[in-house]
Formats: sequence, structure tokens, C-alpha cells
Amino acid sequence: MTAFFVSIIVYLIIDIYGFYGVLHLFEKRRSRIIASIIYIVMSLLVFYSFAIVKEGIDSVTLLRYSKFNWAIGWIITAFVSQTVFAAGLLFQDVFRWILGGFRWLKSKKQEIVEFEEEMVFVPSRRKFVTSMAMMAAAIPLRLCFMVSARANINFN
Repeated sequence: MTAFFVSIIVYLIIDIYGFYGVLHLFEKRRSRIIASIIYIVMSLLVFYSFAIVKEGIDSVTLLRYSKFNWAIGWIITAFVSQTVFAAGLLFQDVFRWILGGFRWLKSKKQEIVEFEEEMVFVPSRRKFVTSMAMMAAAIPLRLCFMVSARANINFN
């Protein structure tokens, strides 16, 4: 049971990190609001699926229903795609932090007397790299949906 709650916490951390990555893709306020609403609804569906799985683990009879199987599929799909997206964002952020560290060291070496308000050590995220991470996350998402759809078809 502890592993179940640890997986929920890990997913929550990855989900929040991915949420801020998705917000970076949109420049207009209205687009950000729409993307936020869609993202939050999808996240709530995943957490509802976690509740269904928790209920299914506690009672053996629910394991037979397709609702439990869809919940497991939805969790795996979301977890895999979120992990791929977060890995792409983390890859980008590591380089941003390294570059920011070098900029900070350079500013200390030059002994800047007056600190400028506009001086930013860590550069902002690149939209291109974030979009590539999103497209890389779409590949396992599509594959998991395709496997879930084919598994529920009765060919007899």
C-alpha cells in the first residue's frame, strides 16, 4: 500500500512540473487559461483513476470490471507520457541551470558594483525544446491509447 501512495506522490510531482512546462508553450493569456483548464481536468481524471484502482485493490470483485482495467490503462498512459515530457523538460533545465551558474560566476568575477534589475542569470525555457518534449511525450500516449483500444475489441 505504501508503494501505491509513493506512486501517487511521484506522479503529482511530475504532473506539477509538466504543468508549468505546458504553460510555457502558450503566450496569450486566453490560450494559457484554456490549456490550464484542459490540463487540470486531465489530471483530475488520472487522480480519479488512482481512486478506482485503490478501491479495486481493496475489493477483489472490482478487479473483474472493465472500469478497473480502463483506470489502470489511463494511469499507465498518463504516467509514461508525463515521465517522457518531464525528462525532456529536465534535460533542458539542467543546461539552463549550468548556463545560469556560469553567468553568475562571470558576474562575480567582474565585480559588478550595481546589480541591475534586468540581469537574469538563468535563461528562460526555449519554446522549441519544450515543443519537442511534448511531441516525444505524444508518442507513448498514442501507443498506449492504441493498445487500450485494441485490447477491448472482441474479434469472435
